[in-house]
Amino acid sequence: MKPDDTQGAWSCNCCHDAIDSRTKTEYDRETLRLYHAEGVFRTQAILRSEGKL
Repeated sequence: MKPDDTQGAWSCNCCHDAIDSRTKTEYDRETLRLYHAEGVFRTQAILRSEGKL
C-alpha cells in the first residue's frame, strides 16, 4: 500500500534511491526510516508555511 501524498518527503535522487532500497548504503533500514520520517516532517513544515498543507 502506498502512503498518502501528505506523507512524502522531498529529497535528492541519491537519498530517494537509498530510502527505496534501489542502492546499497551504510545505513540500516531503521536509520533510513528515521531519516525519511525527518524528511516528511520538514517537507510538511515547508508546505504548511507556504499555505499548501
